[in-house]
Amino acid sequence: MLNVTTAEAADTLSYIKALVKRKVDPAEAKPLEYCAGLYSPMARLTLPLAAKALIQGRYRFADYRLAEAAMQPPTCEGRFGGAVESPLTDRNVLAHDLCAVSMDIVNQLMKG
Repeated sequence: MLNVTTAEAADTLSYIKALVKRKVDPAEAKPLEYCAGLYSPMARLTLPLAAKALIQGRYRFADYRLAEAAMQPPTCEGRFGGAVESPLTDRNVLAHDLCAVSMDIVNQLMKG
């Protein structure tokens, strides 16, 4: 499950970068760049560290990293507001939900 979560975060990061290249409206470009700054460490560091911790049986650390990752999609979504509609809503919801399911699995493993 964590592999799927990591792959989704990486895919969303690629999608954001493609949107940034196409967009000329600064009202949309700034939130997209901010979101790229959130998804980059999530996909490249936070989730891989969670996966490594899970393999090592360090469930609390994996849970901590997953909780950290789960905060990024709603933070990204919150950067869009007013007249600017987020082009990432579906992806942000999916990334958050995948983190939540991964956390549930880790919590079940912690219970034994």
